[in-house]
Amino acid sequence: MPTLASRPLGASGIPVLPLSLGTADFGGPLQGEDPTELVAAAIARGLTLFDTAEGYTDGRSEEELGRAVARLGIRDQILILSKAAYPQGVPGECRASRSALIRACDASLRRLATDRIDIYVLHRPWFDIRHEETLAALTELVRAGKIRYFGASHYPAWKLVEGMLLAQRAGVPGYLVEQPPYNLLDRRVENDVSRVCLDYGIALITASPLGGGILAGIYNDGNIPPGSRADVWRDRPYRQRVNEAAIGIARRLAALAESAGITPSQLALAWLVRQPAVTSVLIAPKSQAELADNCAVLDLAIEADLLASVDALVPAGTFVSDFFSASGWTLGQTRWGRPGVTSGSGGDR
Repeated sequence: MPTLASRPLGASGIPVLPLSLGTADFGGPLQGEDPTELVAAAIARGLTLFDTAEGYTDGRSEEELGRAVARLGIRDQILILSKAAYPQGVPGECRASRSALIRACDASLRRLATDRIDIYVLHRPWFDIRHEETLAALTELVRAGKIRYFGASHYPAWKLVEGMLLAQRAGVPGYLVEQPPYNLLDRRVENDVSRVCLDYGIALITASPLGGGILAGIYNDGNIPPGSRADVWRDRPYRQRVNEAAIGIARRLAALAESAGITPSQLALAWLVRQPAVTSVLIAPKSQAELADNCAVLDLAIEADLLASVDALVPAGTFVSDFFSASGWTLGQTRWGRPGVTSGSGGDR
């Protein structure tokens, strides 16, 4: 078993490793090896939390994960986290409403071929609907046995606090997890979201830990490799994220990793899993080799001086590449959920 200890998944107390498997690429143009083989390899390495969403590859991610779980017969050994309420679907519909969430949950259950979703997450915050209605719908899904817990993703700190206070007032459980983008290139989560998670017992499950491949060093020569995120998703923010400052940080990270005899990916992940509020980090390997590289972090002993050098690359609470504000609310789009207003989001990885 890995030497880096499991951590409690928020107030649930369920133990999870500091790494979890993200399946956003399953069924899409960035898919690597067979999903069933990757899931099996992740299980063999001790990973138990698997992340997907209705919005990933138009639902194919959920279908591929569901098939893998069924083929391997591991449903009772793992936790499935899926997400809804991304700004898509019926034009003009608020996807955080009661009716929309119930329909979305039923559809996800069908695609996943399961009778329950362990953690059901609001993929983005909505501001044109009362928070009470959204929380009541999620609580209804828990009572119906369709989901076990619920959470949030890309929420501003104030909305997380609002949700927890409303849940306390109603005498029901609140958000179990928050899932923001968090990596060495964008540390703005540390300004408030991470503190809220610590204070309210919310598990912080981080996305984009390698900055869409930037911190892995794939852009260090200044070019866009064929098949990379910045190449495939040209109409999304990936190209803007691959900027001169970010590449400069990646090069310095690579030098530190080389001096320690590890890969840049391993050093970036080792730094992130040791941040105070982090419960688990979503990795999205495309191959057995990438999975092995990432999971080696669970057994790495990292010197404090090396971690301090990594930490000094980008000051706490600041950023050099924009991941955290891509969900819209930090861009001044206070009516973000209204039809015709785009989120500015380019995905989670």
